[in-house]
Amino acid sequence: RTILPEYESEDRYREEISLTEQIITSYQEDEIKLDEELAETIENITKLNNQAEHFDSFMLQEEIENNGETASEIKDYRVFINEYHTLKKKAESARDEWARRLKALSQDTIDFIIQEPLEELAQISPNVDAVQCLARREAFREYIANIEEQIQKILGDIRQLESYQENFIRRCVQRAELVLGHLRKIESLSRIDVYAMRRNIIELRIPEFDENEKNIRMKNHINSIVKEIDEEDSTDRKIIALRLSTKELLSQITDMDKAVVRLYKIESIPENSRYYRWEKAVGSEGQNNSLYFIFAACLISFIRMLTTSNTSIRTKKVVIADNPFGATSALYLWQPMFDIMKQNDIQLIAPGHRISREITSKFSVNYLLNQEILEDGRIRVVVKDVRAETDEDMIRFIEPEQLSLFQE
Repeated sequence: RTILPEYESEDRYREEISLTEQIITSYQEDEIKLDEELAETIENITKLNNQAEHFDSFMLQEEIENNGETASEIKDYRVFINEYHTLKKKAESARDEWARRLKALSQDTIDFIIQEPLEELAQISPNVDAVQCLARREAFREYIANIEEQIQKILGDIRQLESYQENFIRRCVQRAELVLGHLRKIESLSRIDVYAMRRNIIELRIPEFDENEKNIRMKNHINSIVKEIDEEDSTDRKIIALRLSTKELLSQITDMDKAVVRLYKIESIPENSRYYRWEKAVGSEGQNNSLYFIFAACLISFIRMLTTSNTSIRTKKVVIADNPFGATSALYLWQPMFDIMKQNDIQLIAPGHRISREITSKFSVNYLLNQEILEDGRIRVVVKDVRAETDEDMIRFIEPEQLSLFQE
């Protein structure tokens, strides 16, 4: 019983159906090509059979006997018959010359005591032996049978290897598409409200090739790996693993040279906020810290997402930053940072100095360190636990957004 996969949406089913149709089309195209090659081979076999029939007729006509020898090569009958008549004329000429020389030799050696070698030479028949022609005919028949057997074996091997190749290419493409889908989830991790408008702080633009080009590029990539192995006549698993790495596979289905990462730079004046390419998204130290912090927070969530087997569970993360409020104290910069942390279930633990009340109000618990000078001159550090509910009148203008994710 075959269990069909289940997907979350109709579009995904359509994508899978489209991919299956493309695979079937590819198989059909390969089948047509193989049929054409098979037809050409059958035509060649037919030609060889015709050649064999011509040689049979020739041998019967010339009354050539089979001497059991195998033909050393295969020639076209028309070429053979021309060569045969040419050789026949030469053979007849040589035979006549042999007869003349043998007769002259006999006359010249008539007085010799030892006559046995001459008698043996005289017994050699000058007629052309047909054994070689018959052997050639049998060689043709055996050759045709071997070709037919090899054709069937090669066709079976080709089909099997092509199925292995197509399956491996399909898996590589699926692996690359899975990674690409994960990468694009970074955008959703950075989606927050900025000046009353929902935006992705991080924007990825990765051009993706069409399905046919994906398969062609992946096939060429796999073939290049096989070619390198053949040329080097060795198998280095590390090199193969490197060539089949996620980066290499991803570059076969996308144009990574044109991939762009853009960050939304938030300004104090909403109209001045806009997207910039990663390398150009620079500003004040506070703006830079804000962008880097947001990117790092999204990256932490992305890594956690990849390492979590159950993606339906919202996992908790903790970021400990040393005085992040020093250079980034403007609330319009910190508000998106807190929104990103809330969106990604990140708890921030941050020691600082002279932090504004607008920022401390974001935390439900604050620990204040004070100094007390004792009578003997020693200094004692006093830790004061300040919670949001103890000074509600002072901080009610901003809702606390941190530390709530550890509460049940």
